[in-house]
Amino acid sequence: MSIEKAKLIQIVARSTNSQVAVIFVHGIGGDPHDTWRKDQQTKPLFELLGDEPLLSDVEFYSYGYRTGITPLQYDFMTIRAS
Repeated sequence: MSIEKAKLIQIVARSTNSQVAVIFVHGIGGDPHDTWRKDQQTKPLFELLGDEPLLSDVEFYSYGYRTGITPLQYDFMTIRAS
């Protein structure tokens, strides 16, 4: 998945007034979805946790951003305005 702008991706939304949110943040060279799974045939960790009945009132998010070693990947003034 190619990320053009940093964004918070809602993965598991609840219809309740949840007061708990878990945010997954990948590392350098990571991906907001693929970092959290073993391979393409398995569900990401946040989806597995979202299926857990004991966590039925928790919302799950993944924070995605462009990664790599290229300097100045982001124009922070543009991101601030969005």
